[in-house]
Amino acid sequence: MPEKMTIEEKLTTAIENVVTLKITTMVTGGGASQKMETSIDLVQGDIKNSMDREFVTGDLKELRTFHEAQVLKGQRIIKDNIETLKALWTFVRDRAASKNG
Repeated sequence: MPEKMTIEEKLTTAIENVVTLKITTMVTGGGASQKMETSIDLVQGDIKNSMDREFVTGDLKELRTFHEAQVLKGQRIIKDNIETLKALWTFVRDRAASKNG
C-alpha cells in the first residue's frame, strides 16, 4: 500500500501543478464541431488563443463574448484558489511550528 501524503506534500503538489489555465468553448452538431480555446501559462504569463473561423466571421461570433467571460471567470477562480492555497500553507506551517516549538 502506498504511503499517504502529508498535508504539506499535498499542498506542494497542488501548487506545482497549477501551471496552465485552459478554457475551451466548443459547439458540436451535425457531426462537426468548432472550438475556441484560450491557454494561459500562469508562470510565464503567455496567453494563446485559437478559434475556428465560425467564431470570427460566422454564425458563432456572438459566442466570443461568452468565451471571454469564461476566461475572466477562470482567472478569478485561479487567483482565489492560489490565495486559498497560500492561506492553507501558512496555517499548516504555523501549526507544525507550534507543535515543534
